[in-house]
Amino acid sequence: MSAAKDTADTPFAREGEAVQARLPAKRPKRPIDRWTKREELIEKPPTEAELLRACEVISLIIAAYGDTYWPIMDRLEKELETIRTQRDRLTKYLVSGQTIKRRR
Repeated sequence: MSAAKDTADTPFAREGEAVQARLPAKRPKRPIDRWTKREELIEKPPTEAELLRACEVISLIIAAYGDTYWPIMDRLEKELETIRTQRDRLTKYLVSGQTIKRRR
């Protein structure tokens, strides 16, 4: 027991405590910005409006910088078509006025 007490009272131990006292306190992890957490960004699929806006932006980029960015436009159009097809299929089979609650 005295060995543990002796090592805790060494100059090195006291110096380590002094260094720890001078270190700043750890900051809590902050989200990407004030309003959105990173998990929400990852789990949320893009909406139709977001995809349309992205198509507008990428078309400006293609016009300014050339054909290198066409694969991005193809991907955005494909995702937009998928969203529209899924929506059309749902409305085809749903009774008018019927809504569905999403599970989380």
